[in-house]
Amino acid sequence: MALQTKNPIQAVISSVGAAANGGTANSTKPVITGTGDAGNANNVKLSLIDVLNLGEADLFQKDGKQQMMVTGSDGDTMDLSNTHIAGVADGQWEQHGTTQVGDVTYNVYEHSSANVELLIEPVIRIDMR
Repeated sequence: MALQTKNPIQAVISSVGAAANGGTANSTKPVITGTGDAGNANNVKLSLIDVLNLGEADLFQKDGKQQMMVTGSDGDTMDLSNTHIAGVADGQWEQHGTTQVGDVTYNVYEHSSANVELLIEPVIRIDMR
């Protein structure tokens, strides 16, 4: 499975296999691909609907939330848009500390009106509009 952003200059998000903490072989872990250096930094836009459609419950930590993990390189950016979804109250992404998965620490972002989490490597710059 792969999700390509609308802008062809932006990065591709692709599946790389099972989750670190007991995920199944069908679990997804989106990755921002590219070298991440000044000339090749990647920009990915991810909305709440993307996480709802592509994430899985308890994928990386058991807390009952729909989850996705995003890894990348220094210079990469993640645009977390707050698109309205029918039937879901308006809300926003908020950082809720960090978590450890394997040997890597991730920043945890939760949406205030949906039961979802994003685990994002700290090297990725977050743009919350």
